[in-house]
Amino acid sequence: GKNHSSAGRKLAVYEIAVSGMNRARMLSRVSTALFDVGLNITEAHVFCTDDGYALDVFVVQGWKPDDAANLGVHLQKRLNQVNWDEGVKPP
Repeated sequence: GKNHSSAGRKLAVYEIAVSGMNRARMLSRVSTALFDVGLNITEAHVFCTDDGYALDVFVVQGWKPDDAANLGVHLQKRLNQVNWDEGVKPP
């Protein structure tokens, strides 16, 4: 519909940035972690530096409005479980 204000309250949009050393499949691993906590990715942007760092920025939906702190806790817990070692093949 044309009433964007009520729709915006029902569907929260968050921007999430993840940074670190640029590693193989970093975007894929972070995307999977976002999905695992129940988020839908609507945009993804990747920025790499010449000295080996990467910044992945995601626009996501699927989390409660006004609950960024709780989202951060859940996402950090999930990211801590990610195996970031490029030498390990996925199961």
